[in-house]
Amino acid sequence: MKKLLIIALLALGCTSCATIFTGTHRKVQFDSDYSDYATLSVDGRRYKKVTFPCKVNIRRGYDQSVVTISAEGYKTETIVVDKDFNTISLLNLTNLFGWIIDVATGAVTTPERDYYWVELTPRNYDEEPVVVKPIYAEPDAEDRAIDEILKP
Repeated sequence: MKKLLIIALLALGCTSCATIFTGTHRKVQFDSDYSDYATLSVDGRRYKKVTFPCKVNIRRGYDQSVVTISAEGYKTETIVVDKDFNTISLLNLTNLFGWIIDVATGAVTTPERDYYWVELTPRNYDEEPVVVKPIYAEPDAEDRAIDEILKP
């Protein structure tokens, strides 16, 4: 009976391994040669006055995370952080309860990389904006023939 109780306690102790060992967030580092303050947004959470390199928490889960970096005088850069399978989840083995917890918390995934290099491009204010003009074509003989047929 004691052996069965010990085995049951050990099985419960290994429950939701990915959630316990790696948590529901992962620190990801963003780096750039830009040396002034920038604004960094992760899935809508804004961090102002960020200097590079910086580390931010990216939520584990099934959706991609979108990171935007903006700085005065520079074009806004967008990075999409994809997710991979978190191999620590395999420690659940056949523990169904552990898998349920890890799947529910999103701990079975992890950001695909832990380091991103960001190249900020200066905005060129001297460039004229691109204006798209509609193209009007002259009607050809076939169009005129159709117009003649359709006239009342």
